[in-house]
Amino acid sequence: MRASILVAGCLAAAILLVPVDAAFAVAMAEVKDVSVVGHHFATRISSGTRRAEAKSSSTSRFAVLKLALTVPTDDSKLFTSDFVLAYRRADGKDDRANGAAICRARTAELGEEVSCVVGTGGTWVTLGKGKQYVSVAFFVESDVDAIEIYRLGVSSPIAYRLGRDRPVSVFLTTNEDSERLGKVEQVIEAGGYQLVRTSDKLNKSAKGVVIHYASGAEVHAREISQRLMQVTDDVPELKKNVLATTKDIVVWLGH
Repeated sequence: MRASILVAGCLAAAILLVPVDAAFAVAMAEVKDVSVVGHHFATRISSGTRRAEAKSSSTSRFAVLKLALTVPTDDSKLFTSDFVLAYRRADGKDDRANGAAICRARTAELGEEVSCVVGTGGTWVTLGKGKQYVSVAFFVESDVDAIEIYRLGVSSPIAYRLGRDRPVSVFLTTNEDSERLGKVEQVIEAGGYQLVRTSDKLNKSAKGVVIHYASGAEVHAREISQRLMQVTDDVPELKKNVLATTKDIVVWLGH
């Protein structure tokens, strides 16, 4: 039996109810040069209005795959249902996972995303013509190593290896440019965490250190807090995460 996902929130009916017809299936088959840039894991995926959570992060998590692809025309819609993972569990049983969320991205940088929509079936993002990037999240069990990514209308899958490790993903954003930033990055990575992305786009008015954590990641957030106190003059504030993100932990490093 597959582990459970908790889905909450609301999306416009137009997103949930639009069917994927044959015309879209042909168009998606024309998407070329699809490759996996990289991946990270998350316990919670949120678009702000809708979220999906793994009930037990020890048994299952979301694999967020960053994909590069070439789109044939402007205003092309890419659906979560355009993608399916096929894999074999540790006990030898075959299994499948549908896309649970899809995010637009500007670059190949791992963890960089412009906006995400959470949901299966008729959930989509709109892409322009040419080289594009998206992140697609799939709910997979912890014993999954090798996967194959199938795309609607294409018979040949893309083989990829997730590996056995499931590191907690961290997004660090700051509004300062100092030596402290490098030290913070080092102590986070030294703890075995995956520092998926660092950004300098934190609001200029933000001060101090705030650690936002997903359900199931509080212990890790407290451990990161102890690490950050070694290299900052701040006592971090811990908050349960309500942000729109695909990362387990978001750290605000304010000046």
